[in-house]
Amino acid sequence: MAEEIEERIKQLEEEKKMLIEEIKELNNRLRYKTMEHKALLPFVEKTKDVRVDNIIKQLKGLEFKVATQAHTPQMERNLVKKIMELEKELSKHKGVFRARKKLKLIESDLNEIKKKIEEVEGKLKAIRKELKGLYEKLKIKKAAEKRGMTYGEKTDHMITLEDVVVVEKSENNGKKKK
Repeated sequence: MAEEIEERIKQLEEEKKMLIEEIKELNNRLRYKTMEHKALLPFVEKTKDVRVDNIIKQLKGLEFKVATQAHTPQMERNLVKKIMELEKELSKHKGVFRARKKLKLIESDLNEIKKKIEEVEGKLKAIRKELKGLYEKLKIKKAAEKRGMTYGEKTDHMITLEDVVVVEKSENNGKKKK
């Protein structure tokens, strides 16, 4: 039984070691993403009054209008001019758009990494709790073996009193005879 406990302890220690390595890797990723977030945040905050989304909506609306509706050549030229102006304005703000998109991705990565770290830490906590119990069992078992006692099992070279004694059943069920 001690060998089984020691084997289980060895197995849990390996799992614990792997989980600790995984947490180290996740912490490195978290640190990197946090630094990346801190680097992008000031730029996005500085340019938050730039309305890239409105420009994109206007551009798509005009493109849809040109593609689906019939217009006079003059109206169509005006729409195409507007589209070109919006595309030019959008190209000026392309960096802002990309930075905002990247910031959203980084924030989602940060949340995902934090959830993963919590999950791994939960597993690690459970393993540590189980290891503590196994180490206690092993300690008690070894102390009992030192004193010559067995813990939870009987040895082959000893015979218990149960094996030797035969209990006779009395026929009068404990009543006195007259």
